[in-house]
Amino acid sequence: MNIFISEYLCSGAWTHPLDDAGLLNEARGMLLATIGDFSKCRRIEIWTTWDHRLGPFPMTDIQVEVTHSAEEESAAFNKLVTTADASFVIAPEFHGLLKDRSSQVETSGRRLLGVPSIIVELFSDKLATYEHCRSHGIPTIPTYESFATCLSSSFFVHKPRFGAGSVETNRLTHEEAKTARMTSDFGPMLLQPCVEGESLSVGLIARGDQIDLLPLTRQILSDSQSFKYIGSDLPVFPELQDRVEAIVKQLLRPFPSMTGYLGIDLLYVPSVDELLLVEVNPRLTTSYLAYRQLADENLLARLLSTTSLQPIRWLDQTIQLRLT
Repeated sequence: MNIFISEYLCSGAWTHPLDDAGLLNEARGMLLATIGDFSKCRRIEIWTTWDHRLGPFPMTDIQVEVTHSAEEESAAFNKLVTTADASFVIAPEFHGLLKDRSSQVETSGRRLLGVPSIIVELFSDKLATYEHCRSHGIPTIPTYESFATCLSSSFFVHKPRFGAGSVETNRLTHEEAKTARMTSDFGPMLLQPCVEGESLSVGLIARGDQIDLLPLTRQILSDSQSFKYIGSDLPVFPELQDRVEAIVKQLLRPFPSMTGYLGIDLLYVPSVDELLLVEVNPRLTTSYLAYRQLADENLLARLLSTTSLQPIRWLDQTIQLRLT
């Protein structure tokens, strides 16, 4: 079986300078971890694309197409999704990149080892995600398209409606929010009241009607102004796991046969014992780098299985992931 693994930032598709070391470390880490884990599966051959600006590809026994322009990457992507048996796509949600690339795999008739494009489209849109949560009784944070419609708050979170990670996400005072630009290079912006609490996340691997919920992680952020992700600690708050499972069931109730990896950001407010859904990432997230260290098995092998599996085996230890 041939699997094409595409990570947007490392692939050659990114036309901007590769000068954000933190973002590049996350992208490279996810790509190499994914390649490493799928390549451990029996009778699997891995194909990928690699931006020449990143230097020599750091792994062996992988079929690599080195690209020198976005046009070369696009041609390679088009060729590989139609010739590989399956594709695993990692890309930002903004500008419809993840949705369009996932849809391209689906249109090719080949197997997409990820979330279907229709679900990617929903969860890539943070306003649509908020409305989905409200309509399904999931506790979440009020989300607004303009300051005029906001509930009163001393501080706000200003973020892209179609974003990836903490890109262009900042904490604003009430006065700053009044005059905040509601458009950016990433499209329309949103405002949310800033809620103090524990920043958490949880991953899940879905295969039809079987959902493997991974342990809760604590997100380590650079500061309370830019919310830049710098790592994860796990497992944390095991007493909240049942509540997280209930939220996930409500979230995915309309999609009973979904396959793929999801990362869900949550906020726990201990003072009122409230667990809020913040947003949903319809793709592999950086916390996978910590999960694969904690797991006593190959997590991504589950996406290839066609039979019911036993619960995931976890090591009895704690993991601290820090991006350097």
